[in-house]
Amino acid sequence: MRRNALLPICVCLLLVLAGCNALPGGGPAVEETTTASPGETTAGGPTLNEEALPPGLSASGVTDAGALAAAHEDALAGQSYTYDREVRVVADNGTQLGEWSQHTQVGSDRLRFNHTQTGTGVSVAGVPIDDTRVYTNGSVTYWNTSIFSEDFRRESGRGFAENTFSSEQLLADVLNASETTVSAVERDEDVSGEEGTRYRVRATTEAETFSYNAPNGTAEVNATNVTATVLVASSGLVRNVTYEFDFERENVSGHRTMTVRYSQLGATEVAVPAWVEDAERATNETRKALADDLAPGLNESGVTDAAALSSAHARYLRNRSYTVRSNITVSDLDGTVRARGNSTKRIAHDPLRLTSDSDVSGHPRLAGLYQHDMSVWASENGTWYAIERPNGTTYRKVSNELRPPFAARTSRDTLFVLFSALNTTTEGVGDGPEGASYLVESTGIRNPDTLAGQLRADSVRNVSLSAIVGQQGLVREYRIAYTATRGNNTTRVRQTVQFTALGETTVERPAWHDEAKNATAEE
Repeated sequence: MRRNALLPICVCLLLVLAGCNALPGGGPAVEETTTASPGETTAGGPTLNEEALPPGLSASGVTDAGALAAAHEDALAGQSYTYDREVRVVADNGTQLGEWSQHTQVGSDRLRFNHTQTGTGVSVAGVPIDDTRVYTNGSVTYWNTSIFSEDFRRESGRGFAENTFSSEQLLADVLNASETTVSAVERDEDVSGEEGTRYRVRATTEAETFSYNAPNGTAEVNATNVTATVLVASSGLVRNVTYEFDFERENVSGHRTMTVRYSQLGATEVAVPAWVEDAERATNETRKALADDLAPGLNESGVTDAAALSSAHARYLRNRSYTVRSNITVSDLDGTVRARGNSTKRIAHDPLRLTSDSDVSGHPRLAGLYQHDMSVWASENGTWYAIERPNGTTYRKVSNELRPPFAARTSRDTLFVLFSALNTTTEGVGDGPEGASYLVESTGIRNPDTLAGQLRADSVRNVSLSAIVGQQGLVREYRIAYTATRGNNTTRVRQTVQFTALGETTVERPAWHDEAKNATAEE
């Protein structure tokens, strides 16, 4: 089995908050998760009551990993909590390669948190571990980490704890295993302050391949003897997760272990760390400089005018040739890929011409895509489609002029909805072909109904958007990931769109055009 270990959200956030190993996680086993906790026993444990089991569990094992992950998320909703994560990577000869820990206080509104990471060595992907401190009050986020060139960084906008520290996707992944068991844990006393039986879930998988984002590209890790042990309350709340495996990466091999714990539900206070005062003072000058050269509709707090920014993006492309590359993947919450789609559009001017080639697999309508591979040729003389069906290629002439309209070619309307329906932050990331460029990231959903409509879903959650925006408004790339519910189906969707080859794209009439023209002569 192959899994991508990272969701496509801000690279610096992943590197900082996840120790370069966001999904699945990694850290040292803790005795509480692998043996009985004080006041508990598993020997001759109680008989399982099927009706009392948390969602997604049965006496025979895990029946729906996504349902259990969602129940855990629901149990955390509206409550403050403390999140602890520990990771240890050891070589085959016993040498410790890396070790780090994270401690996070999360507010009940999921907008406030106080996060600290300390550690040494490298991750399982071979990436150095950085000491990191992050604090957000829900409107301003402060960073203190060696991953940035400056000591401190400040970002305006809502915090991102809403989409972090819940482990929903991690649980859906690790419990989607080849073998699972469920056992009840007896407790002589209520050691956690919650009522009901606890359940120990064990999951094992022989082998998987994980892909991790790394500064120099993607690092692939081959994992064997993959095991997970999860302690679950009757409500579905996961108290502890221990996840470990043997690994090989290039010429390095060893063992990786991770433990995640949830505690102090409803009793956690998000303290303001003392270093925030220094961060506030140090970042004042940075914010003043950033505000001087931002794109239309953008300031240091994020997108202030979605119409101005999306229109500036479209204007930049209006008289230039360019190429648009898009890929989308739809997966079940357990990681099973249901649909993929890739497309490349090439647009040129004088005369205005367009080609589009798309290929799909699986169940493309889950991604809002046409169900067959398709190519398009559009010029001043008309627009033709070539559709690859199981019984051969069919052609269709749909217009005597060029289609689709300008807004669809530039993604202007899509960008307007994304930027207006999401709360965002801005930070500088360097220079691009059109001058300074900035990273715009989502921090929460402002208008869920509008966003769901744009994404063709009944509802969406766990949304992350990152976009690289040039000084003149060009959105060179945007990536969005979200959990979508359509009817009875809930899936995880990831999409990347890039605008490339600006001024360097050539559009030639495709070889199939003559055959298409003859086939549609009477239309």
